[in-house]
Amino acid sequence: MIALEKIHARYVYGRRISVLANAIEVLIPPNTKLLDLGCGDGLLGHHILGQREDIMLCGAEVLLRSKTFIPAVSFDGWGLPFEAEEFDVVMMNDVLHHAQDLPAILLEAARISKTY
Repeated sequence: MIALEKIHARYVYGRRISVLANAIEVLIPPNTKLLDLGCGDGLLGHHILGQREDIMLCGAEVLLRSKTFIPAVSFDGWGLPFEAEEFDVVMMNDVLHHAQDLPAILLEAARISKTY
């Protein structure tokens, strides 16, 4: 890892994750089954779980890493491997600008979400 990446990881990424987790966790209803769509390494979801033990969380990622901080599944970027309305909430952070077909991924998120 080059020096700039180390600095970014230490001083920017961790703080950003913490701020996002604090802002998001208050928006999630109690006893929610949550999918973190485009979870990356799952660190954001991990931080949310640290603040909200009532949440059941799973991640989905196109480029699934060998180590994630939350349970996660791989998907092809088009169709999610879940049943309709399997989750209460689908969360997407820094994801949509990566989508090959934005309407398709939004429709998939809506399909598997009961509410949000």
